[in-house]
Amino acid sequence: MADWVAVQDPTSGKTYYANMKTRETSWEVPPGFQGAAQPQVQYNPQSQLNMMGGSQQNMGAYGGNPQQGSFYGGAQFGGQPQGSFYGGAQPQQQGSFYGGAQPANGQFGQPQQQQPMQGGGGDASKWKKAHDPNSGKDYWYHVDTKETTWNMPPEVAAANGGGGGMNGAVGGGMANPMGAAANQDVQSKQAQMAVNSGSVIHFDAAWGSDSEEEQDGGDDSWDDDKDESSSDDGLDVYDPNKQAKKALGNTLVNDEPSNSEEDDEKPQNPMGDDEEVLVADTSSKYWNIGESEGSKYPLNAYAERYFQKKKHGGMFSKAGVAELLKFAPYKKVKHALKKMDTKLDKQAQQTWKNINSYMGLRKSGKGSEGHVEKLLRFALKAPEDIRDEIFCQLCKQTNANPSVDSLIRGWKLMAICCAVFPPSDEFANYLASYLFSKSKEAGAVGDYATFALQSLDRTMEVGQRRIQPMDLEIQRIEERQPISVKVYFLDGTFRTLLVTSQTRAQQVTVSLAKALRLNHGESFGLFEMEEPRPGWEQQVYAKREVMDRQAKIDDLQHMPYDRELETNERIMDVYSSWTRSSKKKQRKIRFVYKCKLHSKAQENSYSRNGWKIAFLTVVWHVIHGMYPLEEEDACHLGALQLQATHGQQQPGFYIPGIVQDVIDRYVPYKMLQTNNASQCESKILSKHGLYQHLDKQDAYRKYIEYLRKSNASVYFGGSFFRCVRVSRLKKTNSNEQIDLLLGISENGVIFVHPMTLAIIERYKMEEILTYGFRSNAFLFVAGTLMTQRKYQFATMLGKQMNDLLRAHIDLRVQQAEVQGYSIQQ
Repeated sequence: MADWVAVQDPTSGKTYYANMKTRETSWEVPPGFQGAAQPQVQYNPQSQLNMMGGSQQNMGAYGGNPQQGSFYGGAQFGGQPQGSFYGGAQPQQQGSFYGGAQPANGQFGQPQQQQPMQGGGGDASKWKKAHDPNSGKDYWYHVDTKETTWNMPPEVAAANGGGGGMNGAVGGGMANPMGAAANQDVQSKQAQMAVNSGSVIHFDAAWGSDSEEEQDGGDDSWDDDKDESSSDDGLDVYDPNKQAKKALGNTLVNDEPSNSEEDDEKPQNPMGDDEEVLVADTSSKYWNIGESEGSKYPLNAYAERYFQKKKHGGMFSKAGVAELLKFAPYKKVKHALKKMDTKLDKQAQQTWKNINSYMGLRKSGKGSEGHVEKLLRFALKAPEDIRDEIFCQLCKQTNANPSVDSLIRGWKLMAICCAVFPPSDEFANYLASYLFSKSKEAGAVGDYATFALQSLDRTMEVGQRRIQPMDLEIQRIEERQPISVKVYFLDGTFRTLLVTSQTRAQQVTVSLAKALRLNHGESFGLFEMEEPRPGWEQQVYAKREVMDRQAKIDDLQHMPYDRELETNERIMDVYSSWTRSSKKKQRKIRFVYKCKLHSKAQENSYSRNGWKIAFLTVVWHVIHGMYPLEEEDACHLGALQLQATHGQQQPGFYIPGIVQDVIDRYVPYKMLQTNNASQCESKILSKHGLYQHLDKQDAYRKYIEYLRKSNASVYFGGSFFRCVRVSRLKKTNSNEQIDLLLGISENGVIFVHPMTLAIIERYKMEEILTYGFRSNAFLFVAGTLMTQRKYQFATMLGKQMNDLLRAHIDLRVQQAEVQGYSIQQ
C-alpha cells in the first residue's frame, strides 16, 4: 500500500488518505495501509512546497510547478492551506478528486475512484486557447471537461485545416495555468470550480479568455490614504518594514517633484512620493566622549567619590566600592547609593522600588507601565541628585545581572530614562563611558546600550522633557523604534515623520523643507492647529460684545488654536500636551505645515511644492473669511481652486455635482449664508471655463495673482492674530473697538474688525519703529521720529507675532541689500 499517504486536513485537524496513483481519497484507513512506513503529510503555511510525499521530484512527475507549490493549477498550499491535491477540494469541503463524491454530513464513506481524462469531445468551439505565464507557452483547455493539453486538439486542428495530436493524460505533463501570478480571488474561484466540476481548474478571467462568465468588478487597488496602523490623534504605529531600505541618520525621502498631473492625485501625499520622512539628528558629543575619553570616566572612580559605603554595611565593607556597582537583589539595598540627606535618601529608596518592580525583581500588583509612569513623573520634578541616583541604580542593576529577562528590562528602562531626562553634567560623562562600554556587547544589551547613548546625546543637548511622555511613546522607546507622527497640510493630506522623544520643531521643518524641495524653507512653519467650525465668529463675538475688557482677555484662550512651534520645542512634548493639558485635551489639534511668510519677491523662485503650500494657505484664509471678498471674486477664486485641485481634464469632467457635497471648501462661509450649495456650485462652474486650460501649478499662481489684484489685496499674505487692545484707549469713548484681528504681512500691520473685516488702522512696514512681546502681550511703536504712537495688545501669541514681524523686516533688509541699498538697523 505504498501508493497511499496520510494527509492532515488543516481545517478539522483530522487525517484522511490519498492514493498517489488513482487519486482516490478516503476518511477511513485503506486496507493494508502501513502507517509507520508512510509519514503523515501536513500543510505548512510557511512553505511554498507542500506535497504528498514532500519531494519536488514527485511534484514534477505530475506536471506541477515545483516552485509554485500548486498541483495542476490548484491553489498554492503556502497561500491557501484549504486547497486540495490536483485542484480538488479536501474531504472536509465535500469536494472530489476528478469529480468523485465526497462524504457529507459527517458520514465518512469511500470516495469514488475516477479514471484519468482521455478526450475532449468533437466540438472545436469548446476548446479555448490560453497562455501559461510560467513556461511562456500556449495551451488549450476544454470548457466542459476541464481537460488541458499542450498540443492543439484534433478538433481545433481539423477546424483550422491542419492536424495535431492531443495528450490529455494526467501523467503526460498538464499545464499549470495559475502559477505565482494567480491572485486570491482567482484562487477562491478555483476552489469552487473544483467542487463543482473536477480536478483540473482553468480560470478564463485570469488570462483574458473569451469566457462569458461575469467577473468580479471590485477594484483590487489600495487606498494610499488608508493606514490600519494610524490613529486620529496623529501618532502612528511605526512599521519597520517600510524602513528596511533606509539608512539611519538622514532625511530619507526620494521626493523629486514630478511633472505628471497623475502624481498630484495621490490622496495621502500631494507633495511627492509616499515615503516617510526620517528627521535627522546628528548629536554625538557624548558618544565621542564614551569612545575616545571613556577611560577618564570609570564608574568606579565616581562611586569612590560619591557613594555612601558605610550605610550598606558588611555586604560591601570588605569587597570594596566595586561591589556597589554590581547587581544586587532588591532587598539587599536599604539606602541610596549616593551620599545624600535623609529626605532625599527616602526618595531614592522609592526609585529603587520602581526600578526593581519594572525589572521583575520585586513583586507588585501594578503593571510595568505603572512603575515607569511613576518613576518618570517623579524624576521630571526631582532635583539633580535624584536623577543621578536613578541612573546609578540602573547601572548597578544592568551590570552582572544573572537573569537575562531582568537584564533586558533594565536596559529598556535605561533607554527610557536617557530619552526623557538628563543626568548632571558631571555624571553624564561617566554614564556615557558606561553605555559605550556596554554597546560593544553582542545581542540585545549592545543594541539597547547604543540606543540609550544616542538618546543621552539628544537629551543632554535639549534638556529634560517638559511634559511626561504618553504610554505609546514609552512603548516605542522600549522597542528602539522611532515614533511616527502625522504632519498635515491644509487640504487634509499629510506626511508621516519619524521622530524621537527629543526631536525639535526646527529639525522637523528643516527635514520637511529638504524632503519637499522647498527653496525658501524659512517661509514655512510647523503649527499646532485646530480648524474652527464654519461661522463660529458670529457666535463667539456676539457673546464677547457684552464682556468687559478683562473677560475678553481671559476668553482669548478659548479661540481656535493656531500656534507656530518654537524652534527648540520638542515635538513629543507638544503631542503629550494635547492629552495632558486641561486647555487642550478637549480639542482636536493636529500638526500642520503651512506658509507663514508670503513674499512677492520669493514667488519667482518657489518650487512646485512651495507654490502648492502657499496656495493652500491662502485658500484656507479665504474660505475661513479672512478676506472681505465680493461674491463675484469669491466665485472666480472657487473656479481657480477647482482647476488647481483637478487640473486639465477631458470634456464632461467638470459637471454639476463635482463640488456640491464639499462646497464649504471652495467658498467663504458668508457666501453660503445667502446661497445654497447648488447655487454656489453653479456660480463656480459658470466661471470655470475661463481657467480650464491651466495646469495645476499655473492655477496656483493665477489664484494668488487674482487675490493680489482684488479689492482685498491689502489683506493678502497676512497672518491674523486675535487680540484685545489694552493701550491708547479713550476713556470717554466706551464704544471704541478693542476686540481686533491684527494682521502682519510684507505690507505692514493692519488692525481689522473681527466681524466686518473693516480696517481700523494701518501701518506700513517702514512705519514700525520698534516692537516687543511678553508671554501674554505684543506691543509696538509706529509713526515717525516726530510723531509716534504706542500700542499694546493682550494675546496668547505674543512671541509668534514678534518673530513674524521680525522675519518680514529682515526679509525687507535682505531685499534692499540685494538691490544695492545699505540699511542700518
